[in-house]
Amino acid sequence: MRKLLFFDLDGTLFVNGTQTFPDSVPEALNRAHKKGHLLFLNTGRVPCHLPPVLDSLPLDGRICGCGAHIQLGSRLLRSFSLDHAQSMQTLELFRASDIPAFFEGRSRISFDPLLPRTPWTDSLSRLCRNMHILGSCSDPDFTFIKFFAFTDDEDRIREIAGCAPVTFQCVNRGGSPCGWEGVPLDFSKGRAIAETAQALGASIEDCIAFGDSSNDLAMLEACPVSVAMMNAPEHVKKACTLVTDLPEQDGILHAMERLELI
Repeated sequence: MRKLLFFDLDGTLFVNGTQTFPDSVPEALNRAHKKGHLLFLNTGRVPCHLPPVLDSLPLDGRICGCGAHIQLGSRLLRSFSLDHAQSMQTLELFRASDIPAFFEGRSRISFDPLLPRTPWTDSLSRLCRNMHILGSCSDPDFTFIKFFAFTDDEDRIREIAGCAPVTFQCVNRGGSPCGWEGVPLDFSKGRAIAETAQALGASIEDCIAFGDSSNDLAMLEACPVSVAMMNAPEHVKKACTLVTDLPEQDGILHAMERLELI
């Protein structure tokens, strides 16, 4: 029976902290595709942040920005972004709080010179420059889909998320200071799976999700069968029906074999 398989990227297909996947990933995905399964990327990354190496995988669709952007082959199901005025209003909240952040848009990832810097924002800025997607919040067409901020003041980040012109849900991604991924409240990886299945005339019962982090919980909990990578935190593993090996230990291949998908 055909299944719809949804894969997180970083720490699931990609080895954590790298832009590469083991040889077993294209092997597993190609074998699954030949058996008639449909394969989808379901990542927090925005479209401009997807590296060309993904073009080598037999993907039937790409869900980006935690469900804010859904591309199914040549069909664009959704592509949400704040407008310029909303983006600037949100930026001013971060400036008033002096909280370092970056802002992820469809075509650029933008930084604000007025906000504090962190080693992580400096590193990402260099990466974006190399990928030719580096933007500035001072650009006249500055807009974004989601943000990533760094602070240990949880009350303040949630206040910003609630006061912004578009309400955001914030996921604590850990670190020191804590990294907070802010996604518009109307979207999630789990909701995107349900919408993708409906658009393709399939059922959520036909869907299987693979992930490794807190921002994957919505999609892992949405599917009747879900797979956590060994590098996932314990609360993510407990939400899944199967725990597999690390990405670099062929975890995707092993999970798909155990689930008899290949």
